[in-house]
Amino acid sequence: MKTLRFLIIALLAIAPKSTFSQQAINDNQKLAAFIKVWGFLKYFHPAVTQGSMDWDSVFITQLKKTDSLKTKDELNNFLAEWIDHLDAYTYPRTLQIEDTLNYDSLFVHLFDTTLFNQILMKRFKQTIKNRSIRENRYADIIPGINTYNPVFTAEKEYSKTLYPTLPYRLLALARLWNIILFSL
Repeated sequence: MKTLRFLIIALLAIAPKSTFSQQAINDNQKLAAFIKVWGFLKYFHPAVTQGSMDWDSVFITQLKKTDSLKTKDELNNFLAEWIDHLDAYTYPRTLQIEDTLNYDSLFVHLFDTTLFNQILMKRFKQTIKNRSIRENRYADIIPGINTYNPVFTAEKEYSKTLYPTLPYRLLALARLWNIILFSL
C-alpha cells in the first residue's frame, strides 16, 4: 500500500503542470470570448479600423478554427496568435494624444480575467493604446452633437441570404452584441 501511495505521489510530482492547469472550456464560453474579442478588434485594432480587410470573412474563418479549442490555454494561444497576425499589418502610432479612455472600466465589462490570461490582457491593453484616435472604418460619432452618439458604418448587407447558415447567424449576433457593448 505504501509503495502504491509513493508511486502515485511520485507520478504527480513529475507530471507536467500544464496537464493540471489546462481547464476545459465549454462551447458557450468559447463562443462568447471569441465574439467579444472579434468585436474588440473590430473597433479598436488599428489594422482593422484603418484597413480594408473584410472583417465579416475574418469572423467566419476564425470561427471555424475555434471548433478544435478545448481548454483555456488553447483559447488564449489562439487569440494571441490572431492579434499577432493583425499586429503585422499595423504601424506604430507616432502622434501621441492624451488618452482619456478609462481602461479599468472598459476591461471590467469586456474581459473575464478567469478566462483570459495576463499575457492576453496585456495584449488587449496594448491594442487600445495603439488604436487610431482619428478614424475608424466601422464606427463614427455623429458630428455636431456634444454627446457620444455612435454611428456604425461599413457593415456588409446580406439581404439575399434568406436562410443564413449558422456562421452567418452567429455573425449577426456578434455584430449586434458588439454594437451594444461598444456603444455604452
